[in-house]
Amino acid sequence: MKIPILLTLLIIFASYLYSLAKGKIEASKYLSKDILYGPFTITISGKKEVDKKTEVVNYTDVTYGIFHEGKPVVFPDIERDKNGATFFKTVFALPNVPDPTLLVRNPRNYLVYLENGVPVVQAIPNFESIQFLDSQNGQPSKRSESIWNNEVRDLGYLDSIEGGRYLLVDTKTIIDLQTHKIWEIKRDDNYLENYDFPSPPFALAFSPDQKSIVFKAEFQAWNAADKDLPDSNNALVAYDFEKDSAYLVRYDDTDTRMTNKFKDIDLKWLDTYFEWKKTPEGDRLQLRQLKKLPNWTGRFDPDYNNYTLYPVKLGMLPIFLDFALEQIGGSKDNIVHDEMDNNNSIRRMMIHAGDLKFEIQFHEKDQRLVIENNHQESNMNPDVKTSVKKIADAFDAELLGGKHQELFGRIVSDVKQWRADNK
Repeated sequence: MKIPILLTLLIIFASYLYSLAKGKIEASKYLSKDILYGPFTITISGKKEVDKKTEVVNYTDVTYGIFHEGKPVVFPDIERDKNGATFFKTVFALPNVPDPTLLVRNPRNYLVYLENGVPVVQAIPNFESIQFLDSQNGQPSKRSESIWNNEVRDLGYLDSIEGGRYLLVDTKTIIDLQTHKIWEIKRDDNYLENYDFPSPPFALAFSPDQKSIVFKAEFQAWNAADKDLPDSNNALVAYDFEKDSAYLVRYDDTDTRMTNKFKDIDLKWLDTYFEWKKTPEGDRLQLRQLKKLPNWTGRFDPDYNNYTLYPVKLGMLPIFLDFALEQIGGSKDNIVHDEMDNNNSIRRMMIHAGDLKFEIQFHEKDQRLVIENNHQESNMNPDVKTSVKKIADAFDAELLGGKHQELFGRIVSDVKQWRADNK
C-alpha cells in the first residue's frame, strides 16, 4: 500500500520538529533521591531536563514525600497514595531551629517536627512573604516575597530557610519556630488612633525582650478635618504580639531628618532618634532626647543619578549653584538656559561645561533643590555619570561639617501641603 504524498510530508515535518526539540532538550528522565534531615527522610522526585546548548539542568514536576522510620508522615485531610504517602510541591528545612523542623506547602502550609519521638503535623496560615524578626543580631531581616517560586537544580539538595526563632508571615502572623506557638495580629484591624500599620508592610525593629515588633504607621487623613491633621503623617507602632496590644510613638519629620519615608526608615535611623526603656511591663520604645540634632545632608540617588537637598530655603539656590560651578571648573557663563515657571514656582537652569550637561531645579513650594544630568549622555560617558556623585559627596562633606544648616527649613506634612494648595 502506498502512503499518500501529503501524509509522507507530514511525517517528514514531524520528524524534523522532533529532531529540533531533541537537539535542544534531552529526553525527559524521571529520577528520585532520598535525603536525610534529622529523623526525617525526604524523597524528592522529578523530571530531569537538560538544555543541550547551555547544559543547564532543570527539574519539573518535582514532588516531595516525607517519611519517618520508613513510614510516611500522615497529613490529615490530604490525599494519600496507595502506600499511605502524601507528596508536596514545596518543602523547606529550617536549620536554625534546635529540633529538626520542616516547612511544607501543598496547598496548605504545615510545620513538621517530632514531639516525644512522634511526628507532629501542625497547620499554619497560608502566606506568600516571610520576615525573620530576630535573625540579624536580634533584629529583623529583609522581607522575602514569593518564597515558593523556587527552581530545583539538584534533586539531592533540600532548600532551606535560614533565620532566627520568630517568623513574621505576611505581616499578619507570628510563629515561634522553637515552641511552635502562633499569634495573629488582630489589633483593631491594624488601626491605632487613626494610624494605619504596617505601612510599608514589614517590621522595622524587634524589642530587646523579644515581645514587641516596631512597624511604621501612617495617619489616615481621609476622615480627618484640617484642624485635626498632625504635623507629620508618620509614626511608629510598637506591637506586643503576646498581649495583642500596641502603642503609638509620634515623631516630627524635621527633627528626625526624615526626608524620604520609604528610604530613610531603617535600624540606623531608629537607633539615632529612638531608644528602648526598661519598664516593669517590658521594653518600651520612646524618642531620644538629643542635645543636638544631626546636621542636614542631601541625598544622592544612584538609580536616577541625581542629588536632592530637602527641605531648603530659597537662599540655598545661589550657594549651591556657585558650589556646583566651582566643582566643574566653570562660571555663570556656563549657564546656557535659565527659566522660571511661575505657575508651579519652579526654576530650571541648564549648565554646559564641555561634555558635562547639568540641570538644576529649585521647587520653591516643595522646598526641594535637585541637580541631575542627561540620562542618555550619562549612560554613554562615564565622566558624566560620576560628575553628579562627585558634586554630591563634596557638598555633603560641607554640610556634615556644619555649613549651610541655616538654609534648611521644616518638612511640611504632604497632606497639609496638598490641602493648602487645593483650597
